[in-house]
Amino acid sequence: ELDAILRMETPELKGFKYFHHNQIATLRFALQQLQQNRHVMVNMGTGQGKSLVAATLAAKLAREHTTARIFIFTCYKHLAERDEGRFREFFQEMNLSSHLLTAKAPPPAEARVIYTD
Repeated sequence: ELDAILRMETPELKGFKYFHHNQIATLRFALQQLQQNRHVMVNMGTGQGKSLVAATLAAKLAREHTTARIFIFTCYKHLAERDEGRFREFFQEMNLSSHLLTAKAPPPAEARVIYTD
């Protein structure tokens, strides 16, 4: 399914025309580690596509584990707000819903990918 995601037309991914080689390598590495039940930590520099990698992994994991909720933690509230908004349509294309978790807005039951700081 990762290959299908990587081949997707991505006009709904605002600002992303295609996946770069470092993003593809990171995705493949992370998935390989997860398949071996290992924890994953990757280090990517500023502007290297961490948000896109996180959203893509979240979509893949949420589709594979149909009852799981995937949480994406950011360092700052504005990054969680930006990324949840930026990738909302991407998740909808994958038949998933996303949500921005705040103290005043707990996630609805159907939210599968949850952004928070």
